[in-house]
Amino acid sequence: MARPGASTARQALRDGPWRLLASPWPARALAYLVSGAVAGAVTLVWLPAALVLGLGVGTPLLTAPLVALERRRLRLLGGPALPDPHRRPDRPGPVAWLRTRRAEPVTWRELAYLVLHGTVLLLLDAAAVALVCAPVLLIGAGAFARSGPAAAEPADVVAAFVVAALAALALLVFALLLLYAVPLAAVAHGELARLLLAPGRRPRSVR
Repeated sequence: MARPGASTARQALRDGPWRLLASPWPARALAYLVSGAVAGAVTLVWLPAALVLGLGVGTPLLTAPLVALERRRLRLLGGPALPDPHRRPDRPGPVAWLRTRRAEPVTWRELAYLVLHGTVLLLLDAAAVALVCAPVLLIGAGAFARSGPAAAEPADVVAAFVVAALAALALLVFALLLLYAVPLAAVAHGELARLLLAPGRRPRSVR
C-alpha cells in the first residue's frame, strides 16, 4: 500500500529527499518565505508608524491586518489557518474594544511577533530566498561569460568542460541542501508564528 503524502511541510521534512523533491512542499515553503520577506519589510516600516500614530494605545487596531495576514499565511505550510483568538468586547465602542485587547495576553504576543517579523524573521526569510536565487545567478553569470566568441585550444576546451562539470555537481549538491534548508527555514518561522499567534487562555471579562 502506498504511503500517503505529507499533509504539512514539517512532516515532509521527515519523508526523505526524493519524496520531498517530488512533493509541492519546497515550492510552498518558498512561497511562504518570499511572502514572509515582503510582509516583514512592510512590518518593518508600518510597525513604528503604528506605534506613533496609535500613541501606543491604538497600535493593536492599526496592526490587526498584519496579524490576520500572518495567521492566514500559515496555510502555505499545511493545516488550517489559525483562528482569531480575540473575544468580542462586553460593551460597544472603541474604548471597550481597546480595554479588551489590552487585557488579552495574545495582544502582546502579537506585538512581540510583529517585532520579530520586522527584524529577525525578515532576515531569515530574505537570507533563505537569497540562497535559492544564488545558483540561478551563478548559472546565468557562467552562461554569459561563455557566450562571447573566442577561439579555444583543445586543452582549454577539455579544461572548461571539467570545470563546468564540477560546477554543475557542486550546484546539484547545493540544490539538494537547499531542498531541506528552504522548508526548514519556513517551518521554523511557522512554528514561531503558531507559538505566538495561536489562541491561549482567555482572560477574565473586562468590566
